[in-house]
Amino acid sequence: MSAEWLDKEHAIQYLQGTKSTLEILRKHGLPCKRVGKKLYFRKADINHLIAISK
Repeated sequence: MSAEWLDKEHAIQYLQGTKSTLEILRKHGLPCKRVGKKLYFRKADINHLIAISK
């Protein structure tokens, strides 16, 4: 995966949140991609959700 994709752990760090925060965002539409057993999130999608939540 390129630098614009974050695995679950890095997405949590990027959000400065918790696993629960990330799960809530997923339930509210944060798209992700599953590769094997790992989830990946696009940094642009995270930034977009942050921007519209302000």
